[in-house]
Amino acid sequence: MEVEVRECGPLRGARIELPERGLVLVMGPNLSGKSLLASSLGALAVAAALSRAEGGRQLSPLAGWLEGWPAWPRGRACEAVFAAELCLAVGIEPWGPALRVALESSDFAVDAVLPAAGPEALSVRCGRVRGLNLSNPVRFAERCCWRLRPTPSSLLAVAAAGGSAPLDPEVYSELKGALARPWRELGGVELDLDFLWRGGPAVAVGGSVLPGACASSGVLNLMGHWLAFSALSALGRGPLLASVEEPEAHLDPYAAYLLPRAYARAAARLGAVFVVATHSEAFVKGVEDAVGEGLLGAGELKVYETVWRGGAFTLEELKVGEDGAIEGSRFTRIAKLLLRKRLGA
Repeated sequence: MEVEVRECGPLRGARIELPERGLVLVMGPNLSGKSLLASSLGALAVAAALSRAEGGRQLSPLAGWLEGWPAWPRGRACEAVFAAELCLAVGIEPWGPALRVALESSDFAVDAVLPAAGPEALSVRCGRVRGLNLSNPVRFAERCCWRLRPTPSSLLAVAAAGGSAPLDPEVYSELKGALARPWRELGGVELDLDFLWRGGPAVAVGGSVLPGACASSGVLNLMGHWLAFSALSALGRGPLLASVEEPEAHLDPYAAYLLPRAYARAAARLGAVFVVATHSEAFVKGVEDAVGEGLLGAGELKVYETVWRGGAFTLEELKVGEDGAIEGSRFTRIAKLLLRKRLGA
């Protein structure tokens, strides 16, 4: 699926292709629009999932939201969910300063000024692609723990986890491995751990249970991923889309390197595509190696970099080799720049 990005914050006149399943990496400097693009696509996916739920079953957790917004009649639930998700994910309180988003594909379209005084400034046509928006996975977990104001995506995840939505064992194993393998391979310690739901997300290590509200930021990150993958499982097989901002947040560098293995497994087992905005060379190296090991096909990985051109930011696609190597990425250029400075010194 090709998405036309007419306007998304500082991004203008760009195109991005979403594979049927796999990963889409968006890299670039701060303030270039990559996080807003990812969150916009994720907001569309959760709006489709919640507004098109049969009998309104999955929409029921949002009843309070919709009833509290008199400007949004029930017949426009898609717009209401999209507006709530995107505003809160990027830290804008409905209805605050304006934010412009205009995206279009053969499957969906959005032309919005967010937040807006009413539905006349917002037009959203959701397609068949369902999913959710993690935004930052640490904040996502905090929303599921009620430490932060919930979003439609976090409410969907809570409903899925509270209903004991099964998570594919291969995906679950890779996700736990991102936490356990650094301990085993670098410290020689075997961790017996599980993620569980006890009135909220928690992690069990040995005989101890640590509630999510008391967990460290790194553990919250993996809790957020566990909740998101579980919610995607509850939605059934694809087409599914999930967007993530900085999946590496607060993780040990080796854990960040291992995390893409869980993404690759989830993409394959759930038929999902993940749109990921990242600043982590460890995560990107993990993605490259997941392709090299055959966990992810080279054709299932799309890589884009935000570049300044013609007075605005746009997207430039980078080539991916059969071994997963990303040619000419900004991380390679940064490494060369630092090496030249070191040699010069």
